[in-house]
Amino acid sequence: MKPTVGRIVHFYRRSPGAPEPSAAIITKVHSDTIVNLMTFPHDGNPNPSTPMTTVALVEPDQAHALPVWWMWPEIARPKKEKEAETK
Repeated sequence: MKPTVGRIVHFYRRSPGAPEPSAAIITKVHSDTIVNLMTFPHDGNPNPSTPMTTVALVEPDQAHALPVWWMWPEIARPKKEKEAETK
């Protein structure tokens, strides 16, 4: 999937234990893996939202190598759609 401005993604910041995702919106696309984001705190308050620049897309097994990263959120899909994808 290609990143585009306005898409919602998960933003992670390295922390002790398992990091929790924050909601983020892509504000600029540099490449298929590097974007700028506007991140939102866990309490849902849009202020203070935090801009983050040149954040890398990573696979789950590479996540702890970087201080910050983004990933596509998992999407629950209907069973029929999943089955069609595997055919």
